[in-house]
Amino acid sequence: MIEVRPTIQGDAESLAPRMREADRAEVKAASGKHPYLALLEGIDCSEQAYTAAVDGEPMAIFGVCPTDNPSVGVVWLLGSDVISTHRIDFLRKSKDWVDHFQSRYPVLCNAIDARNTVHIRWLQWLGFTFIQELPNHGVENRLFYQFVRIHNV
Repeated sequence: MIEVRPTIQGDAESLAPRMREADRAEVKAASGKHPYLALLEGIDCSEQAYTAAVDGEPMAIFGVCPTDNPSVGVVWLLGSDVISTHRIDFLRKSKDWVDHFQSRYPVLCNAIDARNTVHIRWLQWLGFTFIQELPNHGVENRLFYQFVRIHNV
C-alpha cells in the first residue's frame, strides 16, 4: 500500500539513484541536471512537495510549483520503477492528488518528453490535454509536449 506524506529530508537522495530511466532521460533532456538536483529544485519550488512511499521507501516525489498567475500551477512528478508494481493504488491516489491540486490551481500544466510514453498515457488517463508540440525543448533540443488540465468552474 502506498503512503503519501509531505516530503522529508533524505527522500530526494533516496529516490534519485532509483529514478525511472524515462524520468532520468527527461530531466537530462530538459535541464541537463542530475536527477537529485532536479528533485531538489522541484521540492524547493513547490509550496508543498509530497512523497509516495512503500514501506517507508520513496517511489515518487511530486508537487506543484506556483507561477506568476495565481490560477496556474506547474505540476510535476519524478518516480521509480516501483510505481509499476503498485499501479492500481498509484492510479487511484494520483487522481485524488490532481483533484486536490486543482482546488488550489484551476489550471495545471507542464511539458513532458515525447519519449516518456508511460507518463504520457498516465497524463491522458488523468484528464490532461496535450496542447502544443515543443520541437526543440531543453538543453538537448528534444521534442516535448505541453499539457494542461483546466478545472471547470
